[in-house]
Amino acid sequence: MGGEPASDLTTQGLDLLSLHEWQPEASESSGPRRLLLVDVDAIRTTQPLDDWALKAWRRGLSDLVARMANPDGSSPFVLAYTREPTWDSAVVALKIGARDITKLSLLNEKIDELLERGAKPPRGFANFEALARENAPAEGLPDNVVPLARKRTESAPRLTGEPIPRHAIPFPIDGLEGTSPAIEAVRSLVRRAAPLTTPVFIHGPTGSGKELVARSLHRHSDRAQGPFVVLGGGALSAGVLESELFGHVKGAFTSALQDRKGYIESASGGTLVLDDLGQFSPEAQVKLLRVLQEGHVLPVGASKPVPVDVRFVATSSVPPETLVEQGRLREDLYFRLKVIEIPLPALRERRGDLPELTKTLLKRLARRHRRPVPTPSESTIEKFLLYPWPGNVRELENVLELASTLAWAEERTHIFPDDLPEAVRFATMATPESEQLREVVRRFEREYVAATLRRLGGDKEEAARRLGLSLATLYRKLGGDA
Repeated sequence: MGGEPASDLTTQGLDLLSLHEWQPEASESSGPRRLLLVDVDAIRTTQPLDDWALKAWRRGLSDLVARMANPDGSSPFVLAYTREPTWDSAVVALKIGARDITKLSLLNEKIDELLERGAKPPRGFANFEALARENAPAEGLPDNVVPLARKRTESAPRLTGEPIPRHAIPFPIDGLEGTSPAIEAVRSLVRRAAPLTTPVFIHGPTGSGKELVARSLHRHSDRAQGPFVVLGGGALSAGVLESELFGHVKGAFTSALQDRKGYIESASGGTLVLDDLGQFSPEAQVKLLRVLQEGHVLPVGASKPVPVDVRFVATSSVPPETLVEQGRLREDLYFRLKVIEIPLPALRERRGDLPELTKTLLKRLARRHRRPVPTPSESTIEKFLLYPWPGNVRELENVLELASTLAWAEERTHIFPDDLPEAVRFATMATPESEQLREVVRRFEREYVAATLRRLGGDKEEAARRLGLSLATLYRKLGGDA
């Protein structure tokens, strides 16, 4: 890799993922060796780390490791690090595929150890128990870290490295579970757009996850520690529009008893979401355009403008071109905001994601209510796949919450069609899609049966009893390989 020798990694502001390499003296013919560093703390703060998210991280890191193999075909060593050692950090590191973990203040020493033994796999996480016993967390970067350059002799391997581009990091996006081409395209756009500061326009039907995408753009950007402010057009009353957008100084008008920041200044250093932009009044759109052009606001009653550093993200349930055609969006504002456009698909356009999405939402509901995770019956999943979901993911979550509540009230482990609203219960589908429907249902069944079997330690009879199946049926649904 390019770059200067990393004489002291802990003082270089490590990125979430960074790839490093060195040339061992004894094996020059085999080429350089590679080391992938993973910031576990950064991963843990990006989104709730449920099973889907951890599996997504593991798949993503596996893909990166495969693409960054050593010249001899062996895999790079994946080393995780954390600032405050906890068992949760160790579990996350293990589940995403790291081969060892260390504390940030000991990172240089750990890398030296790996270089000395050629980055051969250690015995699990043996060193982590000692780290977890340390009560005092690391506050920033310690002064007593010994730089690599001072510890090594001139003949020792030199480590060089560079961060992996943000768009190449396959981070999962909370609320956008699934493997359909439509949702993969959205995730790819979010990954590419997140590190930038350019405006983004997100549009999609109601309930499709526009705010979730906006939050992901914020969480995975350099502004993640800054404010995330959502401004809806309905929040701007005509009488005090300028004060709400730009703020005011004390005494600017009768009720201005103290200085007050407006929405735009409050979002400085972070992200401002212009929610449902088509609802913003023409006056508000003119003032927003001015901020985008000039980069500052002038609070009401103030004599000097205040510079602001805001990333604008606009959302709409209607395509922006349609808003312009209808006269609900100024064309000049549209072109200012639509630098990057992220269209979200309706749930009916990605039916294949329903099984995975259903499992994830049920797990979150169970965690929120501190109840066991219910399992949808085969006929329930069929109804989900038949229904067009006009309310999209939000409607699916509401339906699952209703069905789960009924199941918990009766101490059941399954959700049945009778637990669903009438519209979902009596949904039908045209015949041509029946073959695709059956395949999706079979895949969902297989996953649920296999997960139950794993949870029960392979006890097939108990799994069959809990699922309400005969032993023969359980074998059949697993494809006979149970």
